[in-house]
Amino acid sequence: MKSEHPAPSAGLVFGGILLLIALSRLPYGYYVLMRWIVSGACFYGAWYASRDGQEAWVWGLGALGLLFNPIVPLRMHRSEWRIFDIIGAIVMFVASGALGKHVQRET
Repeated sequence: MKSEHPAPSAGLVFGGILLLIALSRLPYGYYVLMRWIVSGACFYGAWYASRDGQEAWVWGLGALGLLFNPIVPLRMHRSEWRIFDIIGAIVMFVASGALGKHVQRET
């Protein structure tokens, strides 16, 4: 199926970079903005993957989007977030490559 919507690769890479930047000490406003961007990129990626029948990415990106959602945020200590930031960045980078390759095979 040829997609009319752009692949989520750039948004996922940008979100992954924001998660790695979050490992440093930054003002609270950065983390709020980061949550909006990361969750939005993850939910768009999950929706995009669902259209292409990639169920594993739907679940993985959907769960990551829920973890970083800004509307009902999970409260944890900064040191506890570090592992989720690292894992989240890795998942977003791998997903951007996987969903981007899927688009390249179709064209």
